[in-house]
Amino acid sequence: MLTGAGVLLEDGSRLAARAVISNADPVTTLDLCGGDAPPRFAQRVRAWRMEGPVIKINCALSRLPRFTAARGDAQPHRSMITVARSIDGTQAAYEDSRRGHAAPHWAELYFHSAYDASVAPPGGHVMSVFAQYAPYHLADGTWAEQRDSVADAALAEVARFAPDVVDCIVERQVLAPPDIEAHVGLHGGHIFQGECLPDQMWRNRFQPRTPGAGLYMCGAATHPGGSVIAANGRNAAMAVLADLRGAEGHAAQPCSASASISSR
Repeated sequence: MLTGAGVLLEDGSRLAARAVISNADPVTTLDLCGGDAPPRFAQRVRAWRMEGPVIKINCALSRLPRFTAARGDAQPHRSMITVARSIDGTQAAYEDSRRGHAAPHWAELYFHSAYDASVAPPGGHVMSVFAQYAPYHLADGTWAEQRDSVADAALAEVARFAPDVVDCIVERQVLAPPDIEAHVGLHGGHIFQGECLPDQMWRNRFQPRTPGAGLYMCGAATHPGGSVIAANGRNAAMAVLADLRGAEGHAAQPCSASASISSR
């Protein structure tokens, strides 16, 4: 990125733009600025905590698992299912993870094929497991050594409520935080682009305007935070509109004047 000027592509081409909007995480955005980033922006990014706590398991299923609590015509697979222990148990799992020990005792389950049969072969299904807590850095061993055993532990938590879940799995893909980082391009493998704790939430998230001239951010690290809420993009769009209108004294057309950079 060329602060205040646009974007420099890998092949040396230059794209002039009055506004550059980055959907990438803060560290990637800083890297793209090269040595042109304002010092106070660089300092804040380097202090930003961004190590993912999630292990993701994508599963191909021969059939949908049976939840023992489901009665009658209940369709639990058509909802987001949360698997958890007590509040104290979840807190203990978090603390274990902070010490470098994976403790995937909490999870969200999604069965996309229960809504859209086209995402799986005829008669088959898919399941996505979003499990916490899994540290980026393990205290003992490597993720290559522990990836499968941690995934087994996460599925064992699911089996407390759906005992046949493992029998349904035909294939699985296991993504630990370093894998998410490598596959998606998110530093630390953090899908929310930064820890969602009070000192990094609400007004403590990044604002859409950066100290760099013409550089804006719209990713999950910005206010009001992570998750799929669209507010981050709207905030950035409103900031760009206000600034371009202020600079020109009339309504601007940012869609034709801005470049967008994403880590995806």
